[in-house]
Amino acid sequence: MTFGDGIDFNATFGNTVNTDFTGASANDLTWEFWWFFRVNGDTSESAFGNPDGEAYSLLGGSVGRLDWNDPGGADLFSAVFAFEVRDTGVDTGLLFQNLSIANTTAAALTIDLFRYTDLDLANSFGGDSSSLVANPDGIEISVTDGTNFSPIVGYGADAYRISR
Repeated sequence: MTFGDGIDFNATFGNTVNTDFTGASANDLTWEFWWFFRVNGDTSESAFGNPDGEAYSLLGGSVGRLDWNDPGGADLFSAVFAFEVRDTGVDTGLLFQNLSIANTTAAALTIDLFRYTDLDLANSFGGDSSSLVANPDGIEISVTDGTNFSPIVGYGADAYRISR
């Protein structure tokens, strides 16, 4: 099972990152994803750009980490994006992702985080459908194409949008 993303985070279409998630089914399950932020007072969200540091390990599973010292260039916060890929059997797997931020100022900071995900479960968007699933820990959206299934869970999330 592998999860991979584009190398240049600023060079992809619409500030998203082209991704591959293979081994969890016979097909590549993802098309694009990425994280965005909006600091209080900004008029729009900004994509996290090229990281200041990267670390990857295959020991005990596939784990990775991207670090930003000052993602917005305003000396307000730092961020760490960590992920782990778990092979859970034949044609099954899990991808866990966590984005954490740290206020680097002495003042209060209001920041909104956005996660964009484009799943194409059978290498095609034509047959995919989604539904909201009850989850006491956050927002869960189930995506299926009739054969493949992928839940997306936003722990602690308070809003979502699905578009076609």
